[in-house]
Amino acid sequence: MGGAPERRSLGIAARRIEVVELDADPGGDDVELVWDGVERALRVGGEPASEGGAELDEIARGRYDTYVVNAQRLEGSLWEVSVTPL
Repeated sequence: MGGAPERRSLGIAARRIEVVELDADPGGDDVELVWDGVERALRVGGEPASEGGAELDEIARGRYDTYVVNAQRLEGSLWEVSVTPL
């Protein structure tokens, strides 16, 4: 049968992520670290934590004076990390 061919479209999206390997396991599967220039706040698995996150501090300090680091465990010692200025 004649006629116009059927048109189809397919949308694909991708986003770049930063993946780091952490030598020291902070525990949990998600970490939030906030440095406001005065006080440091660390949350692991949604709960306040007093220790850990030194490697995440090191990553962020090279970029911003104050920052928020969010890290999600991908597998084992591999983490997806995002660093944003505060």
